[in-house]
Order: sequence, then structure tokens, then C-alpha cells
Amino acid sequence: MFNFNLFNLALFNQIPEVATTTPQDDIVYGGYSLKNARMTVSKIGYDIGHSVEAPTYSNPLTDLGGELSYRFRQKIVIVNGKMKAESGEALEMAIDDMKRALGRPNKDLDIKVNGNIRRAKASCINLDSLFSREHYHIDWIPFTIQFRIVSEFAKELQRQNQSFNNLTTGITEEIINRGTVRTSPVISMTFNTATGTNNVSFGIADNIITIAETITTGDVLQIDCDNKVVTLNSLEIDFSGTFPILEVGTNSYTITKNGTVDYNFSISYFNNYL
Repeated sequence: MFNFNLFNLALFNQIPEVATTTPQDDIVYGGYSLKNARMTVSKIGYDIGHSVEAPTYSNPLTDLGGELSYRFRQKIVIVNGKMKAESGEALEMAIDDMKRALGRPNKDLDIKVNGNIRRAKASCINLDSLFSREHYHIDWIPFTIQFRIVSEFAKELQRQNQSFNNLTTGITEEIINRGTVRTSPVISMTFNTATGTNNVSFGIADNIITIAETITTGDVLQIDCDNKVVTLNSLEIDFSGTFPILEVGTNSYTITKNGTVDYNFSISYFNNYL
């Protein structure tokens, strides 16, 4: 599905230079909290600049229909705050603790936004200039941390879920991806009863995946669109088709099957954010 809003951002660079969150947002890097008894965070900024590179369009004659694609440049998260301690010696120890924690590259950076934690892989890129000695005091010192985001997007850690129980027919339903980029769902089907069932399909738009396996009572079928794996009772099985994805906004999905069944269905996913 073509995203016109994202296209306009890419084409006309309509992306703000800096976005900020409130100082109350929690932030943790590799298990090291930047909000504790010794540290306060005054601002978390996102130096994203013109983060969308020029879009490219594939040839519809050679690439089965053509599709606009875009690539996002790495972004910088800037954290400003203040570290304090009971004494100058304790402050120096706390400074060393921060440098050790931030000196480990490619760790999870967790930031709480609107009550939910968003996680991205990141590395600190200004380890040698974290603290401003120009404003050095005996028991406190300001700091500025620059994290380079090395993952494509941030994943919200709370999984979204939609489920239905005791279905006896195929269904067509809608689900909303409230993130800012596409995401890959996980589909689970538990068959309370099943007779004469050997074909099950799940699809979103033109992306449909089909399983041609005999399904019996008690079987659990899982379609993991993120890891591109289909399992029946936890064992990998063959499939055909293309793994569906959830575009930003409202998506319509369809389940079809043969035979006589009673099954429970769930679809879950993570919201992803630029």
C-alpha cells in the first residue's frame, strides 16, 4: 500500500529538524538508567534532520508492478541532564560508572513515551565529551549524551492483540496499525475441533499465505510473519505464498479454510516508530 504522507515527507523534506519529549520520560541504555537518585534528565531531543533519502521507483515491467521504496538515515538521540553526588569523590565515581555503561556499543535504548516503552538499538558516539567541565561543581555536573540509532526503527514493547474465540467460518476483519511504519504480525489459530480440514489461508491485501496440511482437533497453527516461519504444534511446516504485513493505518485481513472447524484466532504485533 502506497503511503502518500511518507512520500510527501521524503519529497519535500517536511520533517522537523528536532523533536523533543518531556523530561519525565524514562530512558535506559543497556540496563543503565539515566533517571535515578543521582541523575535528572532535562530534555530528550531527536536530531533527525532530513532523515528520508530520495525515494526510488522500481520498473513495473521488470518488478511485478513497481513500488516506491525509501530508506531512512540513522538518527541521533540527544539527552541533556545533570549528575549529582554527595561529594567530589562520589561524583567522579558516578562519572566513571556512566562512561563504562555507555561505552558498550549496540545496546537497547529504551525511552518511555506516553506511558509505553519504545526500544531501538543504539550506541553512544560522544563518550569523550559527555560532561561539560566548564560548568563543573564539587557535587554536580551537566552532561550531554548523543546516541546514534543503529536500528531501522523503534519497537514499542507492549504487543497489540486482537482475538476471537469459537469461530466456525472464515472471517474478514479490520485491524489498525497505530505506529508510523509497517509491522509484521503473528497469527495463532487453536483448533478446538477440526474435521476434513487441510487448507488454511491468511491474507492482507495481495499478500496471502496458505498452509496445505491436515489439521486435527487440538492442533495449534502459528504464522510468524516477522521471522518468516510457520509452525504446526511448534514444528516448522511448509507453506506457499507471501507473508502478510500491516501497513500504517487500517488493514483488512481474511481467513479462509475448508472442512468443519471450531477455532480460536488471534493476531498480534508491535507498533513500530521512526
